[in-house]
Amino acid sequence: MCVSAIESIGMNESHKTPEFLKNQGLYKDPSVERSFRNAARDNKALPKEERRNLPDKKDIRIQEHFRRIDQALEKKGDLFKILMRKRLLQEYPISLYKKDGTEDTEKIARLVEGLYESERDIAQRRGMDLGPLGDRFSPDLEKKYKQKLFEKREEQEHSLTAWLDYFESPDSSSYPTWFKYYVLKSLGKMGKRDRDHGTYSKRSASTLDPFPSIFRGSLAQVLDVIQKQMEGTLVPAETADTALSEQTSADDMATQTSREVLQELDRLAKKGDFPKLYAHFQNETERIRRENKEAGTKGEWMHFPKDSDPREIVALLRNKGTEWCTAGLATATDQLRRGSFDIYVTYDSEGKPTVPRIAVYVIDGAISEVRGVEDTRQNLEADFIEIARTQYKQYKGAETYEKKEADIARLAQIYEREEGQELSVEDLRFLYEVDTPLSDFGYGKHPRVTEILAGRDVREDLSKALRCRPDQISFTSEEALAGGVLFHLGNIQINNLTILPENIKLPEYVGGHFNLNRLTTLPENIKLPEYVGGQFELGRLIILHENTKLPKRIGGNLYLGSLTSLSENTILPEHIEGNLYLGKLTTLPDGFKFPSSYRRYRVYLSPEVDKSEAFEKE
Repeated sequence: MCVSAIESIGMNESHKTPEFLKNQGLYKDPSVERSFRNAARDNKALPKEERRNLPDKKDIRIQEHFRRIDQALEKKGDLFKILMRKRLLQEYPISLYKKDGTEDTEKIARLVEGLYESERDIAQRRGMDLGPLGDRFSPDLEKKYKQKLFEKREEQEHSLTAWLDYFESPDSSSYPTWFKYYVLKSLGKMGKRDRDHGTYSKRSASTLDPFPSIFRGSLAQVLDVIQKQMEGTLVPAETADTALSEQTSADDMATQTSREVLQELDRLAKKGDFPKLYAHFQNETERIRRENKEAGTKGEWMHFPKDSDPREIVALLRNKGTEWCTAGLATATDQLRRGSFDIYVTYDSEGKPTVPRIAVYVIDGAISEVRGVEDTRQNLEADFIEIARTQYKQYKGAETYEKKEADIARLAQIYEREEGQELSVEDLRFLYEVDTPLSDFGYGKHPRVTEILAGRDVREDLSKALRCRPDQISFTSEEALAGGVLFHLGNIQINNLTILPENIKLPEYVGGHFNLNRLTTLPENIKLPEYVGGQFELGRLIILHENTKLPKRIGGNLYLGSLTSLSENTILPEHIEGNLYLGKLTTLPDGFKFPSSYRRYRVYLSPEVDKSEAFEKE
């Protein structure tokens, strides 16, 4: 086969993959083989004989595999993502069930006792009073630690879902498919972060730790390192052993990084060691953030217009501990194609504006994001909220940030109360997000919420907040589906039912994800929860009855990817925090309007659908 024929299958720059994927044996995967054979079969430009006798080109096989994945995402994106999510959530978190769906009692008993012994050993080493741990493993302790075990599994699922949500969102559009595959594959092997050794422990089949947290800036820098290693530009040919020369280009990988560190990063990138690369940039970010805390609030705004040179913003953000993904050249390039940035930088010890503290990202004159450097979740520092407001209030959508400011102020007021002061019903409803999601400027749950609620009796708190009996609060899917439940804390997974019973009674509030992905239809008179805090998954639902009332609020994505039609009377949720997937809809009813709270770019429809008239004019 001639080179041009090979290139016609898969060898192009947009799907170029690093050497380590080949060296790690990905080309042997049966799915890669299928992709390549199908590509050859479908390519009519090749003679039949050449289609039957393909050369063993490992890199082309891998590139073709990712090209076909991109095609699948474009044509059947919703279905592909749902299937991928389902597979990873089954394979990656610790398995506590047998293939028939029943609990693996032998494994659970072993893990429960191991969890108890581990906590008991830690308490003894620290010289703590064993208290309720006691001298022996009693039936009551077994029940308590079994619940802890299932909570740990849910925490694993939640931490993995955060990655899947991010990689499905427009925020990650600059990452190539091979990179997302590489990261997710790596996460399945990563346990607990070891800051002293700069890496992660290896994950085993019995690991109970959650999956690593998302550090968006660190992730973007890992991609930059790998791409520069592929190009051969990571380590400059002539560099001093101390700092890089002033002549180094603005987008070079480490303006203040020693040659030895660059050489080590080059080695890790060539090897494809994601855990060590990721941990390196996490450690660097945290170190720089600590150093920058003393910079004060005096500074100035810098404007980076749409389509401006991304190397300029990367030069400003590189090695500054922001944790903004814009610090990566690929992400900055993608974001500046779509919008502009206003970045507030404070003065360093020499009086120069070099320390980024606030980023306001604007698309088509409307605020897309406001980010800070308070923590890894990119919250605004308290002293910078007013500074940020003076800047973003000039753009469309500024009013939506008023709630964020109010929620942060209220959270700070609760957090700063004297120790031992009782939380009111209103406080509890706010902290447990009973009435509305708690809004802030960062990603995920605010760490102060976790700190305030640590060690509290959750069942007692929720029964007080909802003015209901403790037995109306559930913690397992079995409890939630038994009826009579008002609030379910955590996720509900219904994996073994293709049809729901007509008389099923679901909780009014579901704090986590609600998975009904095997259902193709719902009972006509079913009463769905008023609120789902995480994803609401109905990915195989074909028919939605006119009188079916969807939840008012959904804290994650709403998956309706198999739905082929909507009625003009369909009432969608008032608010969806994530994305709405309606990929199989070919038309919208005449005059149909999405709720005003929806963002146009977060509603995924078939390319055939013109959604321009389905959103309120701004």
